[in-house]
Amino acid sequence: MTKENKKSESRFMRPEEIAQMEAVFNERFFNDLKKDENIFFEGHYEDDVCYLELILKNHDESFYYPVETTISLKDHPILAPDDARLVLLDFIGAYFEDYFGTDRESLIPIDWAPFKMGDLTIYARGQVLNKKLEKMAEDILKGEKI
Repeated sequence: MTKENKKSESRFMRPEEIAQMEAVFNERFFNDLKKDENIFFEGHYEDDVCYLELILKNHDESFYYPVETTISLKDHPILAPDDARLVLLDFIGAYFEDYFGTDRESLIPIDWAPFKMGDLTIYARGQVLNKKLEKMAEDILKGEKI
């Protein structure tokens, strides 16, 4: 494959790609998810970097855990964009195996941190949030009734 064919354009992942990833991960971790939890993905390619985010959240977003990952195609010139997405999916899958295997005690750092997968370097960050509570606090600060 030539360098021109490997170069990624700035684009979001296709809806069918996202839907397939969500279906696979929701099924893979079905027994680990709480009754009202689901897994969602967002992803895009930009400037030879692949970004992939898994969001584990419950219905009212009182539990909202986004795990963001990225890999640079410039740092890994032999990696095609589709392969980069698969590498990030493998990393996310392995991380969530560990996360659920430790009763949700194993957390990704809040700031971007490097992780090695063989010869590849992936960057990841994550933070457990309570978006429901954050919205309530914003409403209070705006003087709105809850």
